[in-house]
Amino acid sequence: MIKAIIFDLNGVFIQGPYLSERYNEKYGVEKDDFFRVMDNILQIVRLPDAGDTYSHFKPSLKKWDIKMSRADFYDFWFKSEKMVPSMVRMVKELKKDNFQIYILSNNFKERTKHYLKVYPEFKNLFDKMYFSWQTGYRKDNIKAYRNVLKDNNLKANECVFFDDKDKMVEMAESAGIHSYKFRDARGVKRVINKLSK
Repeated sequence: MIKAIIFDLNGVFIQGPYLSERYNEKYGVEKDDFFRVMDNILQIVRLPDAGDTYSHFKPSLKKWDIKMSRADFYDFWFKSEKMVPSMVRMVKELKKDNFQIYILSNNFKERTKHYLKVYPEFKNLFDKMYFSWQTGYRKDNIKAYRNVLKDNNLKANECVFFDDKDKMVEMAESAGIHSYKFRDARGVKRVINKLSK
């Protein structure tokens, strides 16, 4: 029997245009160049004690001749991201059916703090949120999934996981969790209905 549903956060509940495209459009930074820099930095800042994310980006911003304050840097990144209303409605319905709802996210400190400030409803929407910068486990590490199970006294086959990245779906599957690629709220409901029969 399914007791808990574990969701990724970005690309599922929060969506927005690709940051590489926005830097390309506004500042002329080559998308591949930006993506390489961002990918390397995110590997660091998604873990504990990484320091300020802006400081990691600063040398590249200088190289690209982009003058941004710390506040401008985070505003440019975060304010283009929006909550997906259909997902919020769906989770409220799932909670009425007594499903436990968890977030498992590869996210860094500044972005997490922004979300918790801008979306105070997260506290009532999710039973618990697990961020890699706090737990020390990114989602490419099976320990990220086992940590959620252990912390909530859940068995793997009692959980369903949704992520928009194939790699993370495969990792959750390797932990024994029912795992599916996220597409939309209707797809989530179809999966839950099928597994609940």
